Amino acid sequence: KLADALIFGIDGLTKLWRKEVFEGEFLRVLELAYSQDFGLGIYMIDADKFKNVNDTYGHAVGDMVLQRIASSCKGTLRPTDFIGRYGGEEIIACALLTSRDPTAEFNRIDVMYRLGERIRKGVSDLEIEVGSLENGPVKVTPTVSIGCVCFPDHVPSDLLDYFFESGVANDVRHLRLQELAGDLQKAADSALYVAKQKGRNRTVSHKDIPLAASSR
Repeated sequence: KLADALIFGIDGLTKLWRKEVFEGEFLRVLELAYSQDFGLGIYMIDADKFKNVNDTYGHAVGDMVLQRIASSCKGTLRPTDFIGRYGGEEIIACALLTSRDPTAEFNRIDVMYRLGERIRKGVSDLEIEVGSLENGPVKVTPTVSIGCVCFPDHVPSDLLDYFFESGVANDVRHLRLQELAGDLQKAADSALYVAKQKGRNRTVSHKDIPLAASSR
């Protein structure tokens, strides 16, 4: 099913997964991560001041810049990670946080953050030629802001117990899994907002999901 989804579920501009394909795979991997005890880093990535590019150079150039940003982000990830276009110039990615050496000290939040920084720096290193003047080529140097959240480390234990409660019906479990996936994306998006507020071109990690278990 995933192979069929990939054939028809690729965004035509960025060549990343469409949002609905990403979210379907995210649900599957989220449940797998909990059952097999490995971490996930969820990243919301947004091009900084992208409207200025469209307004200054036109939408065709804007599309080309977004393609290059998407390609750079995807190229930084490993084959086990996956990435999609969330909407507009916003990209969402999920990275598996695992250690090759189970005996070594391994901080998933630090690993998640460092990967976010590699994604960000990869984009900021781009120089995209968008035209020319008498004194030489005109180049755009894009940047992105990134918000990220770590599963399960950023999820309070009582919420984990709720989301993965044993003995519940399959349809209830699926609904709770969808709810958790949405909460993680919202948390990453909140961190992205902080990154924008702090001046853009930076990675911000979310401390925890801003929801109280008592609201369940």
